Amino acid sequence: MKRPKHNALLECLGTTISSRRERLGLTQSALAARSGVDRAFISSIESGKRNVSLSLLANLADGLNVSLVYLIGKSERCAREKLSGD
Repeated sequence: MKRPKHNALLECLGTTISSRRERLGLTQSALAARSGVDRAFISSIESGKRNVSLSLLANLADGLNVSLVYLIGKSERCAREKLSGD
């Protein structure tokens, strides 16, 4: 069973990826092609339903032209804010 912190982190990771992708004007299919990940898998990540490996997250960061640290840090800050508001 997922814990609340884990859920919040996955949701925030999805939001972070989706926001960056949209800011770049990319579709999920375009990001999939750039990062070597299936489009449906990206959809499930963006909806907060999938946990991802570090290597897959690194591929997504490359596809989004950001660092791995950026994705993790932004997602962690978001989750912290989300949990402190509960």
